[in-house]
Amino acid sequence: VAECIAHETGHTIGLAHQSKYNQTDCNTPYETYNAGYGTGETGWAPIMGNSLLRNFTNWNDGPTPYGCTVIQDNLTTITTQNGFGYRTDDYAETLNANTTAISGNVFNVNGVITTNTDKDAFRFTLLANSNFHLAVDPFSVGANAAGADLDVALELYNASETLIRTYDPLTTLGITIDTILNSGTYYIKIRGSGNNNVGHYGSLGSYTISGSFSGLPIHDVRLNGTVEKGNHHLNWNIIADEPIKSIVVQRSNNGINFEMLTNANVASTKCSYQPYTNNTIFYRLKVTSVLNQTVYSNTIALKGTSNLEKLVTLSTLVQNDIIINAAANYQYVLTDMNGRIVSTGNGLKGVNRVLLSNGSNGMYIIRFISENRQQTERIIKQ
Repeated sequence: VAECIAHETGHTIGLAHQSKYNQTDCNTPYETYNAGYGTGETGWAPIMGNSLLRNFTNWNDGPTPYGCTVIQDNLTTITTQNGFGYRTDDYAETLNANTTAISGNVFNVNGVITTNTDKDAFRFTLLANSNFHLAVDPFSVGANAAGADLDVALELYNASETLIRTYDPLTTLGITIDTILNSGTYYIKIRGSGNNNVGHYGSLGSYTISGSFSGLPIHDVRLNGTVEKGNHHLNWNIIADEPIKSIVVQRSNNGINFEMLTNANVASTKCSYQPYTNNTIFYRLKVTSVLNQTVYSNTIALKGTSNLEKLVTLSTLVQNDIIINAAANYQYVLTDMNGRIVSTGNGLKGVNRVLLSNGSNGMYIIRFISENRQQTERIIKQ
């Protein structure tokens, strides 16, 4: 019904039908009433075509039944030949202290995109790191934004007016944002957009902004560390309103690609690690609350210490069993030169023996693994 009313109103204010032509025939339209393109929420047709079977409709700049070169600019015709123009802009685009402020932890704001160059700007301030939820929905008359004339795009800026991200989904007319923002001032700009079926020319109309800010259960995670006798001692402080579900200590050789070092007890505030390297090791924490909020700590860098004691010492030339002197408890895997496992087991700090008296003469590979170290040796049995 709404499409029919808009269509007939278009005739009243001077608009003809809009058609669709074959590329090879510019004289006879194969759709006198352009039925549009696409399906679903963003399926589109011009108001002055046949829009009854499409979800998204708006004014168009396109051909008429009088030939594919006879273009009808709907918006220009409406605003210059009927004694009225565009609506007055309700919100400015400028980003500064005078930008319209959104206040309160829960908010609802209405606006209108009046022209295809109009952008509406808003400002909000977070006093603490917060969950940020926001939805921008065009005015519609049914499910999936049926009957909407506006396809929304949103730009998010930081306090320095630097663009953080553009939200412009191709499969929906509205936008939903769920993210975490640090404390500070932010700006958003709302504008009309297009999608895979139509450009932004006629994307005009009313919209509603609804959303909320809520404080995060984890406020801060601070990691510190020292080096003492080859050991890296890490300690941390976590400020949170909700219980912590997990603490993962991560390490990296380059400060970019991190891997798990250990899962720390959620009640702990420190741990130690002996890297057995003279390279710099980078550390950070990955902390997750019972509400599944994940926060990373700051990254710290600690220098390794070289010439550290080996995990084990042993003779690599044996006639019977392998005698091992270990600096710590360990696990081992013994393989032959073809990669077949000969034996596996555990050893304790001190002197240990790995049976090889019944093995064939030749070369073997034995790998030792402890909590913080790994060591591989070649053994020759004579």
